[in-house]
Amino acid sequence: MTFSRSPGFHVTSTSSRFPSRPAAGLGLWATALGLCLLALVFRTGLLDSSAQFDELYHLLGARGWIETGRPSILDGEYTRTSWFTFAIATLFEATGRDTLFVGRLFSVLPGILVAPVLFLWLQARAGWAGGLGAGLLAVFWPQGIIEAQTLRFYSWHSFTFLLGAIAIFEAALATALRARLLWAAGAALSLVVALYLQITTAIGLAGMLAWLFGAFFLPAILVRRRPWTILAGIALLGIALVALAQATGILGALWHTYRWTPLWLADKQNDVMFYHGVLVTMYPTLWPLFPVAAIVAMGRHARLASFCLVVFGAIFVGQTFGGMKTERYLSYGMPFFFALWGLAATAIVPLFGRLAAGAAREVDPTRGRLVLPALILTTLFAALTNPFFERSIDALRGNTNSPLPDENWDGVATSLGAWTELPFRITMRELQTIAELGDYDLLYGPSRLTELPEPAPFAIDPRTGRPVIGESETLARVLDCVPEGLFVTSENSWFRLGARQALEPVFAANGREIETRSIDSVFALRWRGGEAGDPAACAALPI
Repeated sequence: MTFSRSPGFHVTSTSSRFPSRPAAGLGLWATALGLCLLALVFRTGLLDSSAQFDELYHLLGARGWIETGRPSILDGEYTRTSWFTFAIATLFEATGRDTLFVGRLFSVLPGILVAPVLFLWLQARAGWAGGLGAGLLAVFWPQGIIEAQTLRFYSWHSFTFLLGAIAIFEAALATALRARLLWAAGAALSLVVALYLQITTAIGLAGMLAWLFGAFFLPAILVRRRPWTILAGIALLGIALVALAQATGILGALWHTYRWTPLWLADKQNDVMFYHGVLVTMYPTLWPLFPVAAIVAMGRHARLASFCLVVFGAIFVGQTFGGMKTERYLSYGMPFFFALWGLAATAIVPLFGRLAAGAAREVDPTRGRLVLPALILTTLFAALTNPFFERSIDALRGNTNSPLPDENWDGVATSLGAWTELPFRITMRELQTIAELGDYDLLYGPSRLTELPEPAPFAIDPRTGRPVIGESETLARVLDCVPEGLFVTSENSWFRLGARQALEPVFAANGREIETRSIDSVFALRWRGGEAGDPAACAALPI
């Protein structure tokens, strides 16, 4: 991997040059390989864990692709990142196995490459210590560990965004035209893939463009005659573009997309402290000291540190004020957080060494031979007292530390026995129902209804081709017209999330008999009998 230099950066720092004695040859690649293997070890403990809900979109969609040539699920299609689903289908056909375990293996590859790529990039730009520090943080990254063992595209998104960002940085600093064009082509390819996988890539891309403007275009403008006239012209052009976007409805559509959130995440929509809380919980040492690390890193490696800081800052702020908030939406920014700490380490480690050596001359009878062990022990202490390390070990042991109970639907069809033959089936967990029972007739999902283009009762979910309702009154109308059937959901949804209080009286109304079963983490209810509804009203129901 070759990186080029360029003097055209407005912040002066002699340490931004290549290190005089970089790790080279066998040692360099052995370190990268070691990080890769260590990352692999920590990204195997969850491969056989129970399915997460969204994973089943790709699992079922890939199976449908093999059967029909499209990502079909029942009578619908899961079209989001369909090429990712196609890749999973290809993997299933190549291995002859269409299991969740095999599908998850596709996410492992990018998950184990983030650490060595970070190491190689930062080593070339800032030295071995900086690259190794960032690489180790990427290895012991709990959310990255989980995503690398999840049948979703988030691991690929973080990896392709990182590659694109590296390529943007190197293209900007390259002096040779051929090198610049090659880096630019790599950036375009990687970022197009990242944007295809996640629209939030646009936030990170905006951060890169802001850095390019501040690092290169702004200094070039300021040395010209009448620079403020040029800047005023740029500002007016920006205002005109915003006004045009507003007039054409583009700005409103973008804002709606940016702020939209489904019902199940509505409580976090305006929580501007959410990601701060995530980072201060997982990195109680590194996050509060992050501003200090950024300043130290800027002092030693101005170009690289400023790039990582602006990109991470744009992602952190952009996601903070967006509507959808979960830990995985910050993942594509975390490698730059790790990079800044790695860059800071290039100053902190030598300083610690000098202080330890000075102390050794006073009190250490071994004349400094305890400096390296002291540094190792200090690093281990810092790691062991921060939850990110403990969570990584937990993941290696197979524990996700998820706040939600594990949902195990394996064997539910056998346990339900004759109930699987009931003529009508309602569910609150449609994908698990499809995977284990084969089909369903109606989804009761208040949050799922908000995800549809036209969220009205009995609207068809295009992902499955089945109708969705979200109110208990609508469910009552259905039950009055269906004399017998099966309702299935997770125990968590029924007992802990309030479904029982809302729905049990509805099932028991009008003289209906109900019988319930709990099977591992699955709740099932059979209803039958009761007063029949109005025939005309029943005929009008779209079920």
